[in-house]
Amino acid sequence: MPINILSRNRTISFTNIRKGIKASFTIAALFSVFLVLCIGFFINERKNDSGIINMAGRQRMLGQKLATDIHLTGSDGRALAETENDAELWDSIHNALRYGNLELGVRKSENPEIIRLFEEISPYQQKLYLASLSTGPARPGGPVYGDIRRWNDRYQAGMDRIVDELQADAERGMSVLKYIVAFLISLFLLLIFGLYRILVKPIIKIVKTLSDEREERAEQIRSILENTSDLIWSLDLDRKLLSFNSAFSKAILEQTGTAPVIGSPILRDPYPEEILRKWESMYEKAFSGRSFSTEIRSDREDGTSYIEVSLNPIYGPQGRVTGCNVFSRDVTERAETYKKLARSEKYLKEAQRIANLGNWNWDMASNGIYWSDQLYQVFGQDPETFRPDYGSFLEIIHPEDREAFTEDVDNCIENGAPLDIVHRIVMGDGGIRYVHQRGRTHYHRGRPVRMAGTSQDVTGLENARLRIMRQYNELENFVYIISHNIRAPISTLQGLVDIFEPGNAASNVQVIDYIGSTVDTLDRTIKDLNHALSLKDISEDTFGKVDLEEVVRDICDLLARDIKVSGARIDHDFSRAPDAFGVRSYFTNILYNLVLNSITHKVDERDPYISIRSRRTAMKGTEIVVSDNGKGMALTEGAHKKIFDMYGRLSGKSEGRGMGLYLVRTQVETMKGSINVRSEPGKGSIFTIVFDSIHEPQS
Repeated sequence: MPINILSRNRTISFTNIRKGIKASFTIAALFSVFLVLCIGFFINERKNDSGIINMAGRQRMLGQKLATDIHLTGSDGRALAETENDAELWDSIHNALRYGNLELGVRKSENPEIIRLFEEISPYQQKLYLASLSTGPARPGGPVYGDIRRWNDRYQAGMDRIVDELQADAERGMSVLKYIVAFLISLFLLLIFGLYRILVKPIIKIVKTLSDEREERAEQIRSILENTSDLIWSLDLDRKLLSFNSAFSKAILEQTGTAPVIGSPILRDPYPEEILRKWESMYEKAFSGRSFSTEIRSDREDGTSYIEVSLNPIYGPQGRVTGCNVFSRDVTERAETYKKLARSEKYLKEAQRIANLGNWNWDMASNGIYWSDQLYQVFGQDPETFRPDYGSFLEIIHPEDREAFTEDVDNCIENGAPLDIVHRIVMGDGGIRYVHQRGRTHYHRGRPVRMAGTSQDVTGLENARLRIMRQYNELENFVYIISHNIRAPISTLQGLVDIFEPGNAASNVQVIDYIGSTVDTLDRTIKDLNHALSLKDISEDTFGKVDLEEVVRDICDLLARDIKVSGARIDHDFSRAPDAFGVRSYFTNILYNLVLNSITHKVDERDPYISIRSRRTAMKGTEIVVSDNGKGMALTEGAHKKIFDMYGRLSGKSEGRGMGLYLVRTQVETMKGSINVRSEPGKGSIFTIVFDSIHEPQS
């Protein structure tokens, strides 16, 4: 199996292959060196054996010569000296062969037979050596010829046997050397085979795989380049073609009538000079090392076309730009689509602006909410500073509508029901708008992921609806009044007419008095109705700032007699809201009726005390509270609604006609306000009037 260098778990690359090849050659080289050293060592050993055999042969010959010289040596001193020198050499060689001599490169033999033979012949060698030193006429008593011959024969016979043993050792060593060399060569071949299986074969396989993959990728790239409709070409710094695809060749052939050729200049006729200069500037930009894309518009007889061109520099081995690649694509259809989308977006924005409607998308994971441009206008927010999310959006909703809104959103998320709710929002200046929200929750694998919908400003529609509802309620009340307050006098008149007796003056006088009284009642009723209807016919353009201090002074002047007679005390504090916005005469009439009502319904045992206070509301509106210590009322739910109706008296004990509080409510609502009352019998009543916000008059 492959070693770690080429493991499949690692990235296959030429770097790893190179490492594997280096490792293979390193192992093979090291083993080759080891093999050569081993063989060299054994060859040197055999060379030493040959040297020893040669030395032993020379020793035998030198011993034969020495024996001969002993017989022939006479009185010649020079010959005697030569014989002695030969004897010294012969003795040293003998000792080297017997005991070994590292200086001469002779090892002591480990062969027992050779050791035994040296021990056997060494005495004869020693006798011959001494005989060679004792030759000459001056050395009496020297050995005789027969002894020298016998010693030499035995020495020579021993040396012959030693040489034979040395040759036998050498032959055995050569046999061993042959086996060792054969073993090392076999081991080397086994190593080569192992390297092939472990390293070389995987390398070949991976190289083949890489080569096949590269060929496949190259074929895929060629297929892509040839099958695309995009024009692709490359050129060198001399503006000559290096390569191109079929689409480019076809386009050039259609435009010029000549097929492009590798090495031909790219900037040539019949293109206009203006186009050639434009392309030259783009090529120069790419040759400077910049990659870029641009869109070229072309006006033709059959219409306008758009071409997207991308240029990328080609870098050489030294990192220098050697040319550039160019990609050209016809994007006319895309450009037209973008134009259509831009027009559609423009028309959508116009439609949203006209309908005062915007769309939104709430990403629940990030809690971010996308708003269309018109939605910022609907909610009166600045798109540069306001970042919509669920929390910031809830802050815009009117506090009284938040609970209903969150319940509707929760129902939409949990049950998949559509979001459909109209609620109020508070503008930055404190104004109130009505918004109609519609939306739907989108789910992924059963989990809510986002909600999308629309928001439309329906303030006008909602105000109109509320006016219609009020008018409807008032119409019902009006019909009720007509059916009771007008029909009753008419019925009375009809009855009086029936009892009228022409010629009976005495009885007719009383009838005529009743008729006059009934007509007066009917006239007052019709005038009240006409006055109530006229109060509603007013425009906001007539609204303005009203000084509440001046209004109270006017009321005190109008009710000066009633205040004096009743002993009433009026206490007021407008420091927290000195003015309100509306019609001054309406404010005068509202406070006039409330103060007069407090004086009229006073407790007999105590003087009336009336408090009038004003303050700013959280919505930057104005709140006016009128409280007294009068009789008070027992207000059930039905009585609470009836008290502000036309002729809405709680009991027949009241002396009024029931028009005062009705007129107060009508005038308050005409000025975009609301009125409420809390009362307790014996303790007094508290009337609270709230105007939603302070509006500046339009210039």
